[in-house]
Amino acid sequence: MSRNGSLTVQVGGGIGNQLFGLVAGLWASRELKCGLEVDVSAARPQNLARAEVGHFAERDLELDSFPLPSAGDGSPVHLVERSFRPPFRGEMRLRRTASRLRLPSREYWPTPWTVDERILAVAQGRLLRGNFHTWGYWRRFCDLGGELAPDPLNPTEWFVEMSVLLEAAKPLALHVRLGDYTRVLPQLVSPLSFIEEALAEMEPLVGERPVWLFSDDPEAALALVGTLRMRYDINALAPPLGSRAVESLSLMSRAAGIICAASSFSIWAAQFAPPGKPVILPQSAVSAFTQDGFRRDWIVLPSDGM
Repeated sequence: MSRNGSLTVQVGGGIGNQLFGLVAGLWASRELKCGLEVDVSAARPQNLARAEVGHFAERDLELDSFPLPSAGDGSPVHLVERSFRPPFRGEMRLRRTASRLRLPSREYWPTPWTVDERILAVAQGRLLRGNFHTWGYWRRFCDLGGELAPDPLNPTEWFVEMSVLLEAAKPLALHVRLGDYTRVLPQLVSPLSFIEEALAEMEPLVGERPVWLFSDDPEAALALVGTLRMRYDINALAPPLGSRAVESLSLMSRAAGIICAASSFSIWAAQFAPPGKPVILPQSAVSAFTQDGFRRDWIVLPSDGM
């Protein structure tokens, strides 16, 4: 907690990673009935070591683009920017070891990939920093009655127009992730065989519908699914400059069904979708993230991913 009695959590990366840290802080603040500060300094492009100019989407702060729920004491969540220092080589492992041993430190680094209950016993004056990659924090936040929706605060004309089209067409959302920051990472790309099987599996569930393709590189993703366009009405969405990531996330969550990639982005869209909406995941997504918090009715298909 910080000196004013509120919990402080540091977030970074893209909107998916920022949401992981946010909901971990929201869950803890509600359990502790305290305020919440979110240190967003690590989410700024100038503090992202791999954020270079390129054709992939560059990460930026997204938590200021949609309404945030209140903290555990009923106060607003405060986004703050403190001086940012990237971790040195091997620091994350050392910090987590120190946290497990309860050594004196101004920072607490939670155990990654699982819910770390020790967060609730964090000493005043510490900063929660590290990896919050588990859907368990989201489930626990929801179990406490928490609600969060990706509704853009200042929507672009493009988003308003696409929202009208979405309500009329009720399309299927297909997410194709091609890389991380500006790097092409083949292990993140859903193979064509998975996409083809997922589309066939989804058709009896939602009927014949247009497919909206979401991607960090729409043109390359459209080329990837090129042969499938003869059988399916697939169109790639190309958000204009000025459109925040939350707009694509919101559209995806409101589609008739969602075919996810091995990416927290589309899985967050599925989490925000109402219960019962058809969702298909590649096995690589299940391997990449802990399943704590996955819905039982989600369909998992084989893939050659991570």
